[in-house]
Amino acid sequence: MDRIMKTLKEYLKIESVLKMTLNAAQVKQIQALQKSITDKDIKPLAVKDLHITLLDGNEWKNIRNEYRGRELKEIDFNITFEKPQRIEGSNGRVSYYSKITQQKQMHDYVKRLVGGVNRGRVYHVSIGNRTGRVGDSVREVK
Repeated sequence: MDRIMKTLKEYLKIESVLKMTLNAAQVKQIQALQKSITDKDIKPLAVKDLHITLLDGNEWKNIRNEYRGRELKEIDFNITFEKPQRIEGSNGRVSYYSKITQQKQMHDYVKRLVGGVNRGRVYHVSIGNRTGRVGDSVREVK
């Protein structure tokens, strides 16, 4: 797994959300899934924008400063992705996403990592939307 060569700071991003960037094998999987989308009005997200949000909202906002500069435990399981799904948001946005297959393992990992999780979070990668800009994807999926 190529993550072993990276430091945790390189793939766990501590920002307004805690997110995990994808390794080369995961990017390859997502690019194949992006190509399977037949909607002509959907543009793929760039590789630099592909990520899995692990924690956000008040759950993250209240604790994120505690984690800056801290060593975080590495993920010890492989991540694979389900077939892309289309979602329409109440704001008129349309996007495609792929859920990770390992929902329970990711839930348990995040809980061990930071002591809490977002209730009801579905771990996924947004892979395309109408503009190709990451901020234009539907934020929460089911």
